[in-house]
Amino acid sequence: PGAWGLGHAVRMRALATALAAQGATVEFLTPTPALAPFVAPLPCQTYRHVWPAFTSDVLVEDVPVPAPEACYASLRRLMTVVRVDVPQATPETCDLLVASGAHWEPAQLEALGTAFGSAFLSGWPYVLLEREVTTAPRLPYATRLDGPVVVCAGGSDPHNALGQMVESMRPSVTSREWIALRPAHGRPLLLPSWIREEPFARHWLAEAAMLVTTWGVT
Repeated sequence: PGAWGLGHAVRMRALATALAAQGATVEFLTPTPALAPFVAPLPCQTYRHVWPAFTSDVLVEDVPVPAPEACYASLRRLMTVVRVDVPQATPETCDLLVASGAHWEPAQLEALGTAFGSAFLSGWPYVLLEREVTTAPRLPYATRLDGPVVVCAGGSDPHNALGQMVESMRPSVTSREWIALRPAHGRPLLLPSWIREEPFARHWLAEAAMLVTTWGVT
């Protein structure tokens, strides 16, 4: 979690857990100390500005870190490099590129598909959600008609997107409850009286009659 949002950490934890269950040795490398307890009991190594020395068969990078693209080309000589959600990646900097969401422009997806060929995976099948999400039963919308209006910016909100969303709206539907989901990582909120604050929890996303959110919320 950090400037890129908790969803990136969630999907890497899901991938790491699945790989570990198949016997792989997995370790996280992050500049965000809060990630360590989040991915426990999997090992997690933190750094400040420069990657520590490490050896691996495969490096999976989720969103760009402040490292020159040439570094990835060098790493490919030592290990397989998989990059997730990095639209500036090139076939020279990774062996596999994954566009796991639906927020990339069609022209960009087409260009990357042409450049990478079969080494480019894109779309909802590659969101990498945790098993508890992918196996949850679907709830018919009819069962949620009386639910609240939920405003959510995800589990990590370092730029106060939730506060900005609430500030820009006024309840047009006053006959039901409005709830703002407080992120696990983010700034303190000062909300108007017409909306109730609750800690971020996935069950609210399933119970809401209407969800007001930003893209990428997991």
